[in-house]
Amino acid sequence: MIAKGKDASDLFPAVDPNQLIRASALRVLSSIRVAIIAPIMMLSIRESVRDMSPYVRKVAANAISKLFSLDPDLKDQLIEVIDQLLADRTTLVLGSAVHAFEEVCPERIDLIHKHYRKLCQLLVDVDEWGQVVVINMLTRYARTQFLDPNSADSEENVDSKFYSSTDDSGSEGERKKNLPKNPNLMDADLRMLLRNTKPLLQSRNSAVSKF
Repeated sequence: MIAKGKDASDLFPAVDPNQLIRASALRVLSSIRVAIIAPIMMLSIRESVRDMSPYVRKVAANAISKLFSLDPDLKDQLIEVIDQLLADRTTLVLGSAVHAFEEVCPERIDLIHKHYRKLCQLLVDVDEWGQVVVINMLTRYARTQFLDPNSADSEENVDSKFYSSTDDSGSEGERKKNLPKNPNLMDADLRMLLRNTKPLLQSRNSAVSKF
């Protein structure tokens, strides 16, 4: 039919109804290490991140780091795709999405702000190796975005007179030393991270529990 110039598009649909076939096609395409097909891979990834199947979206997330290593000039476009994947609420996708984030743009911590609480809440349901990547990223996020609740800076808020006698200074120092630590100094979002990672101490995967 094609040789005779007839339309055969009905016999060869553009999108296979089987999610495994769609995912396999993208996986094979992303494994071809030829720079000239990078634009085609980019188009395929953009289409796949909007796929109805979480499995296909996961494969698309895994393909991002491969495409980035093939053509780093596509970084800005890949960051847009990563932002879409981070908004996904399927735990099958989130582990791969965070891995793509860590591989392509780990310095763009601003992309995590709006997804932080969701990542904390869904962390327990992410697959084991995905948990390793997500915990590592959230730990780095917490260390850079939250104040250390164990720091001594809170004690500087205690009012004291500029001029005081030696005895008063001594008593003031004793009073500060005996001050109880304020549990409210810990940020609520940091507390949520600790609360949601605590159950993972019982994980069968040592790579998860060591965190």
